[in-house]
Amino acid sequence: MDALTEAGFKKDNEVITFNIETIARVDLPEGLKISRETIHIPQTSGGVKLDTEEKRNRYVEDKIRESSSDFALKPLRNQVCAISLKVDNDDVATMTGNNEVLLLNFFSDFIKSQKGHSTRLVGFNSKSFDLHVLAVAFAKNGLEFPIVDYNAHMSKYYENYHCDVRNVLTNYNSMEKGTLGDWCEAFGIPRPYGRGHMVENWFIGGEWDEIARHCSDNVNCTYELFKRLRTLV
Repeated sequence: MDALTEAGFKKDNEVITFNIETIARVDLPEGLKISRETIHIPQTSGGVKLDTEEKRNRYVEDKIRESSSDFALKPLRNQVCAISLKVDNDDVATMTGNNEVLLLNFFSDFIKSQKGHSTRLVGFNSKSFDLHVLAVAFAKNGLEFPIVDYNAHMSKYYENYHCDVRNVLTNYNSMEKGTLGDWCEAFGIPRPYGRGHMVENWFIGGEWDEIARHCSDNVNCTYELFKRLRTLV
């Protein structure tokens, strides 16, 4: 019997709905950066010949910009810049900032405050992204991950410890995805504020309230979807 079962875990216990936002890591080591020297420039791109220095420079700039957006989604090159959590239908607790360790401690303290309640996690795409990114971030920073039995929480087809709402909605079909906003519209729920690709610009501009609103709105929307699915999961 695993630790969660021994603690008296029940499927219908209270849940913690959570969401994180990430950006390309600010202090990325030189060896992990993308530069002109590391980008292969083909003779053509999209049917256009790269036959001038201006075209080649534009191609490189586009690739560097694309890689920055891609880095924000990959644990190897990203950092957490916002975390939101809520217990059941309580208010959302959110923290934003450029100090990843403080953010991770915020997450850890919140989870540990629910110790003894056998709390269930709920997220959107959270098995593929949020929980995995957090686990790697804790490891990179030499911190103890507060989730008991990580493997059970990451089990793709088992939602009792950690319900990934998108997995349930798509019946675990990786080809049938849809964003959180898409699924909210399908269910008649208002879309969350902003879009994920806007977070990096908000971060650069120090617009922490925008990031906080986006992150916390994602949690509220995820919880609303989860409530609609409660009889299924």
